Amino acid sequence: MAIAVNAGTQTTADELRTVLAQSEGRLVKLRDRESAMEFFAGLDTLVGLWPAVQEAGVDARGERSRWETLQAQLKKRGGKVLAAWGGRQALSDARAATSPERTCWWWWLDEIVAEQRRNRLLKTAGVAVTVIAIAALGAFLFDRLLPVDESVRVAYSLRTDAESAILIGDYESAFNSMKQAALALPEDPSLRIMVGVLAEQLGDATTATQAWDRARSLLQGKEADFLMRRGMAYGQTNQFEKSKQDELAALALDPTLARAYLYLGAAYEGQDKIPEALDAYTKASELAGDVDAELTVLVRIRMASLLQRAPLEQPTGASP
Repeated sequence: MAIAVNAGTQTTADELRTVLAQSEGRLVKLRDRESAMEFFAGLDTLVGLWPAVQEAGVDARGERSRWETLQAQLKKRGGKVLAAWGGRQALSDARAATSPERTCWWWWLDEIVAEQRRNRLLKTAGVAVTVIAIAALGAFLFDRLLPVDESVRVAYSLRTDAESAILIGDYESAFNSMKQAALALPEDPSLRIMVGVLAEQLGDATTATQAWDRARSLLQGKEADFLMRRGMAYGQTNQFEKSKQDELAALALDPTLARAYLYLGAAYEGQDKIPEALDAYTKASELAGDVDAELTVLVRIRMASLLQRAPLEQPTGASP
């Protein structure tokens, strides 16, 4: 599909600037497959124009910077662009019909988006597993050291099912399992809080409010404890900004909450704010000390993971 440009005395450099401007505008206005096809056609045209512009000796440093920025924005908006195409299969069909060169990497945007999603899952899973590990280890010790009735066993089994569903992004299944867990163990405020978080994410504000009101009642008005637990729940569901806000609010009420600093660090980590995450983890470790060995171990694991990861996270170019 050819991209339209003005005829006449337009030079190759002028044509490049025209198509570049069109492409910049189209990227933010993609609505359907037709607009996606026009956008991709413009990108293909730009690839063909660059050699001629360079051969003509034109100073195109400004246009080159815009081209690189356009590609970076395309990657950033990859999911929306793919949605405009109508999904992975639609792009795959168009790719088969067009037979583009591999250098036109946008025709393989479906693969790039899938890889981005895998990377996000790996990163957020690491944060979520840390948070889940606290509850899991606590449940293990509780099971070993104290008699546990059948309702408790059922509740923790259902909670495990919910947490597994959360890790793969199946929030509806997670909500159903967590709701059953809360019914099996109605006096557990953490289960009620998680029910509320999942309900909110599914758009059920009424159920969320009711669940949180019940949790507050069970915690006997300890608002810092409630906010800390809800912040943890938000972190488990990858809602890192909400998690951060709840943990900061909890710490404003009680700055001695070591676990609030742990969950705050996890929220910062989920937002790729590595220095802030390390600061929060350090504070959690200082407050936990020898009093909470379990928490200290978890904090040190997260800090070690971050210190190993940070040097590898360097900026990359716009092109794959």
